Amino acid sequence: MNDEIINILIIDDTSSDRELIKAKLKKHFPNATFILGEGLADYKERVTWVKPDIILCDYEMRDCNGLDILIESRKSWNVPFIFVTGALNNEEKVAQTILKGANGYVLKDNIQDLYRTVFNILEEGKAQIKADLDKSEYLNLIRLNVQKASRKLELNAPKEQILECLKIIENNIQNVI
Repeated sequence: MNDEIINILIIDDTSSDRELIKAKLKKHFPNATFILGEGLADYKERVTWVKPDIILCDYEMRDCNGLDILIESRKSWNVPFIFVTGALNNEEKVAQTILKGANGYVLKDNIQDLYRTVFNILEEGKAQIKADLDKSEYLNLIRLNVQKASRKLELNAPKEQILECLKIIENNIQNVI
């Protein structure tokens, strides 16, 4: 069970599918807020209410294609996006969704896999945020150490002290790469 408070946006044109997805995830994410909609117009309205932490979307709907919603979502932010559908059994369509930026898909026939997919993708997102923060911290250290080395050069510090600063900068750069 995941006790995090998250916003899960579910877009599917079939009410019973939306409720099934919600029920499957509610067991594992009891503190989640579920925002439900049935197409592109609902998507556009719901995202004015709250920024979702993850979007679950059907692929084929009456008023649009799930790719339309994926593309629309990428215009605003980079929120994890998973197709939950019965329509992605064609390898070409799967490849197209991934190339357009979907983080994954779950077939409705395998709805029991949904929790694990959502959990894994949310964890990957957290790891990416941490990596970005770590990179930012290292870049800040590099900046500070470059300033320190510059001051040592200005003060005609011993060569060993300058080389020590340069070695620290080199190690910080390696951690960023």
